[in-house]
Amino acid sequence: MKDFKPEIGYECQTIQPPRRAQNWDGIMYLKILEIVPQQRLSYSFKGGPSPGVVTLDTIVTWLLIPKEGGTELQLEHTGFIGTKNFFTSFIMEMGWKKIVNKKLTKVIQTVFP
Repeated sequence: MKDFKPEIGYECQTIQPPRRAQNWDGIMYLKILEIVPQQRLSYSFKGGPSPGVVTLDTIVTWLLIPKEGGTELQLEHTGFIGTKNFFTSFIMEMGWKKIVNKKLTKVIQTVFP
């Protein structure tokens, strides 16, 4: 997402390969809901089977939590309603772990070679 702007109300999209078996067209609609500098970033995270049809309406929150000797990065993804979205939450949890671990490792290796 190259055009991201940390401004409340800013809207953008991410596009991934569609997953027709999960009734998802591959487009995620994001809107910045809350920003607390150096503490919290929250945004809506919506998607569905076709443009304008939302079957997943969730909120992603990134938290920076001060800890002795450093900072903890915490990810909360909430708002999964219904049986189908319970399954979706499980799939997305696995995806978040893979994406965050891969990207965070790359950033750390860049900052601390």
